[in-house]
Amino acid sequence: MRCRIRFLTDWHFVSGYRLTDTGLFPEHECAGRKPVQILSSGPDAHWDTVLEMYFGAITTAKKRIFITTPLFYSGGQHHHGVEKRRPSAASTCASFIRRSPISRIVNYASLSFMEELMQAGVRFYAYHKGFVHAKVILIDHLLASVGTANMDMRSFYSNFEMNAVFIR
Repeated sequence: MRCRIRFLTDWHFVSGYRLTDTGLFPEHECAGRKPVQILSSGPDAHWDTVLEMYFGAITTAKKRIFITTPLFYSGGQHHHGVEKRRPSAASTCASFIRRSPISRIVNYASLSFMEELMQAGVRFYAYHKGFVHAKVILIDHLLASVGTANMDMRSFYSNFEMNAVFIR
């Protein structure tokens, strides 16, 4: 239901037209009963929901943070969280990023905080065999998020994004 509301809200925001034909949204049955929280954000929202979830998850992590993203540009907010939450040598923070950049400017922005993050203990892995477009974050075997949001300021503040968050 939340995805349908987000789609209708985004459609209206962009086009000014309200979709009201119920035939566009047939009912469906879900096979499982596992809880999932759908988070959406965009320029029409008052809260930066996906950013707040990422920041909260990263700063409260105890052992592991794994991030896969084609675009990585923290703007500084996330690396402070990583430095703050580095409780022991046993903790792991890793990011899987795309090796071939979209453009030089995007590549330089993506690399701009890597040195500081590596000094804080983050390990980066680059994928060489193609284009990884996944946007996934895993925290301590307790939280997983998958969706449309990259780890960059454009996704957090300007784009319409939607992530599914699974909590164990």
